[in-house]
Amino acid sequence: MLGRAWGCAVKGVSGLTVAVECDHHRGLPCIDIVGLPDAGVKEAGSRVRPALRNMGFEFPMARLTINLAPAWEHKLGVGLDLPMAISVLMASGQLPEACTERSALMGELALDGRVLPVRGVLPGCIAVASQGLKSVVVPNGNYGEARLVPGLTVVPVGDLRQAARFLESGEIPPEPHGPPGPHGAPGVSGSGACEMSATAGSGLDFVHVLGQQAAVRAMEVALAGGHHIVLIGPPGTGKTMLAMCAPSALPPLSDDEWVEAASIRSLSGDGLSEAVSRVRPFRQPNRTTTLAGMLGGGSPPVPGEVTLAHKGLLFLDEFAQFAPGVISALSEPMEKRNVRLIRGGSPVSFPADFILVASTNPCACGMRGHRSEECSCTPSILASHRRRLSGPTADRIDIWVDVPRREAAAVSGFEHGASTSELRKRIAAARARQAERYGRPGSTNSHATADALPQLLRRSSKAAAVARAAADRFHLSARGFHSVIKVARTVADLDGQADIGEEHVLEALGYRACRFGGVER
Repeated sequence: MLGRAWGCAVKGVSGLTVAVECDHHRGLPCIDIVGLPDAGVKEAGSRVRPALRNMGFEFPMARLTINLAPAWEHKLGVGLDLPMAISVLMASGQLPEACTERSALMGELALDGRVLPVRGVLPGCIAVASQGLKSVVVPNGNYGEARLVPGLTVVPVGDLRQAARFLESGEIPPEPHGPPGPHGAPGVSGSGACEMSATAGSGLDFVHVLGQQAAVRAMEVALAGGHHIVLIGPPGTGKTMLAMCAPSALPPLSDDEWVEAASIRSLSGDGLSEAVSRVRPFRQPNRTTTLAGMLGGGSPPVPGEVTLAHKGLLFLDEFAQFAPGVISALSEPMEKRNVRLIRGGSPVSFPADFILVASTNPCACGMRGHRSEECSCTPSILASHRRRLSGPTADRIDIWVDVPRREAAAVSGFEHGASTSELRKRIAAARARQAERYGRPGSTNSHATADALPQLLRRSSKAAAVARAAADRFHLSARGFHSVIKVARTVADLDGQADIGEEHVLEALGYRACRFGGVER
């Protein structure tokens, strides 16, 4: 006999619907699992056998072949335990053949038959809904997460017997104890989506940043246009504070952005509160982070920091102290906005559309250019520090801003600048203009391709002349010239101007002057 059930695996950050087929035939009792399973999936046979017996089912004394289709896709994770067990019950005649036609199953099996929570339930449920299936059986611990996908009947189960009873009779177990998730949680269609506060939990506000209004303006431009930014200054000038204020100035995630970010959070094992949140991700890895930790890796491959910061901010404090290989490797996700890994001959892509916010000292000791203290760096140490901030990654950073030290007496005399809520309104308005310009929600000027740049400079002959003259004066690369135009377009959007003016190009050039005259001097 043949039993067939639907399950879900994970590929990258997306769900993959898997047809789990079990064939029951004569031979020595064993379980053969085929269809490119990984080590965790291969071990399912050792969990399924005792789980069935401890739940009171018969384990067939026959040779069982379990096929995972499509056979050319690698199957990762332990979420296929439950559909495998159900397919065995169907193949041995303990469940009716057609009981899983419109249902998918996800869950890991304990040896006593309990169904344990797994990661990646949210992207799995999205794949199930796109396949046209009507219901999904998930562990009690994943119930709240699965409910976020509209159009699916979510069946929470605590053990294998409850799953078999639902498939046989349609009896849905009671909801698990504890809050399964807030009613009206955001869904794929946006129906009933809850608008959560865009204010991060740090309690910091741009109004508290005194004496660094030029840096606050640069941060506003970076957040409005999705541009990468580096803050350069001696210790104690407020670089970290500026970066910590940045997440609260960004608008909440849109429906499409939420789906992507929530799927990544589901895979990373974050709690339900993180999955339903509309607040953009904010990641702050420390300087000891490895290449695999930054870009992703492992077997099975897991997303790295650049993917966990997707649609949000990646803050690298003390940027120059990260490993040179890690700094250099950032150039690819900054350019392509994704990371492509190959593990076991199978390519996996992770999205990585983030805004890089980096902070660094002007030199190794941090005092170069400060009036009251003299830099103690030797020429060789200074050259080594500069090399860390150059190369392909540096060429992809649009904004370089100086954050000088202010005397305590002078700081007390500065007036408060714009608050985070005021900046958030201006940034949201500028992003709305960009989305309308490019015809895609969430698109910013940083996403503009080279063939779109002539359109950005239309009817701006004087601005174009200024930009070309600056390119010749500062020996800008083609990428650097395009970067200036994109930043100028963002400045114009913040000013509510339809065309780029000379003043916008000059401001954009000023954000690269720190690089021309400071770090690379």
